[in-house]
Amino acid sequence: MVSLKKGYPLGINCLLLFSLIFALSSCFSPYTGNEAMVTISLGSDTSGRMAYGPGEPGYPNVSDLRFEVLFTPTGSRGTRKTITANGPSTDRITGTVTPGEYDITMDVYLRAENGPNYLYASTGIGSGAPIRSHTINVGRNQIVLSVGFNPDVRGNGTALNPFKVYDETSMEMVGRGTASTIYAGWSLSAYYILIRDIVLIDEWTPIPINFTGTFDGNRKTISGLTITSATGTGIGLFSQNRGTIKNLGLTGVNINITNTTIGAIAGSNLDSGRIENCYVIGNISGGPNIGGIVGNNQSIVENCYFTGSINGTTGIGGIAGNNQSGGRIENSYSTGSVSGSSNIGGIAGANQNIVKNSYSTSSVSGTGSVGGIAGQNSQDTYTVESCVALNTLITDTGATGTNFGRVAGSTTGDFLGNFGWADMNVRGTLITIGLSNNLHGADVTLANSRTLGWWTTPAADGPGWTIHASKAAATADITANPTTASPWYWGGGRPRLWFE
Repeated sequence: MVSLKKGYPLGINCLLLFSLIFALSSCFSPYTGNEAMVTISLGSDTSGRMAYGPGEPGYPNVSDLRFEVLFTPTGSRGTRKTITANGPSTDRITGTVTPGEYDITMDVYLRAENGPNYLYASTGIGSGAPIRSHTINVGRNQIVLSVGFNPDVRGNGTALNPFKVYDETSMEMVGRGTASTIYAGWSLSAYYILIRDIVLIDEWTPIPINFTGTFDGNRKTISGLTITSATGTGIGLFSQNRGTIKNLGLTGVNINITNTTIGAIAGSNLDSGRIENCYVIGNISGGPNIGGIVGNNQSIVENCYFTGSINGTTGIGGIAGNNQSGGRIENSYSTGSVSGSSNIGGIAGANQNIVKNSYSTSSVSGTGSVGGIAGQNSQDTYTVESCVALNTLITDTGATGTNFGRVAGSTTGDFLGNFGWADMNVRGTLITIGLSNNLHGADVTLANSRTLGWWTTPAADGPGWTIHASKAAATADITANPTTASPWYWGGGRPRLWFE
């Protein structure tokens, strides 16, 4: 797997041959005290230069190298030592180490011509032979060690070799690649993988509508997503998703705009779109149809959470603003606050399909159709199932509003096995008529809600979720059975998702 620590576009397709040449005083310079002189040199490709793929446009030569070679005494006896070289066109390092047996690891940093940053390449690189750790003896004989290195750090946009996203510039090119550049082929239907945490400095322009590819966040984070001036509908990291967005965290989100259909991950999740194993931390405010993860959902959102504040007008939810026909939200939760006018919910502002196995601790406020899980859930075919509303407050900000409930703000709809915190304040009063099949849900005490056994108890006494005892167990189950495993584990007195 390629590891990028400081990114600049570097799609190296040629074969670089690294030659580590170790010598003692008999071959090179004499000992310095009890140390041996070691020289490490770097070979080049067959054209005599280090470059991108020969003849490919827009691929500048590598103009600067930096080596770091770590010598670790075998068996951890003795002193570790790093030999480093920097500078334009560096091709060798000279230094000293105490004679003995060492495990060595070479880190190589390459920089494109006129580029400001280094690309870092280390153990276990790409599709070619990796730079490996080797055991060598520094003694009286010269040792020559050659290591092949042939990574494709850019990828080719396929499922087996997705395009690598590693900084703000490459993130901006997702779905927006142009021909005759290093981003050729970066289309809305390609495969992408985020290979390092990145920070967004500039105002974000949403990735264009109709993304049908796959974006794998690789359990990395993007921080600093800021949108205050975008135009149109469908506001978020992605404007409109019909593909797959997974394994991604967004932190430090700041979306403050009057537009409609806003979600930090995607404005809309349509048709066959999937958003899974994602989380968002931040603040979002705008017009109608706002969710912490997605504004309008017509497909699958699962294993996601939102922490922060959301404020808008109508159709405002902790996970989705509107969970529309075809939409399914499962195994998700929200914490923080959700507010607006009508159709306001801790998970979905308006639910027109299925919300299942989810919970919310968010305070929820509005003027009508306000609930701890779903605001509007007004038809018999709309289902809220096995959900738990642990919200502290359900507030009527209009003083004379209608349709408020612990679980949902509608008296109709299909309610199955839901629970609401017994001490929840709903419009200034406690609910005494809660049942698992009505808009308030059956009572759950605060003490029970903090007990694993209650959550895993089925039927009338608990939601009956499958919750692993540890994060390690949840991760192992998800890894072995990604489509069927429960994503929950017990931590800190509540259910948590496997990637937290």
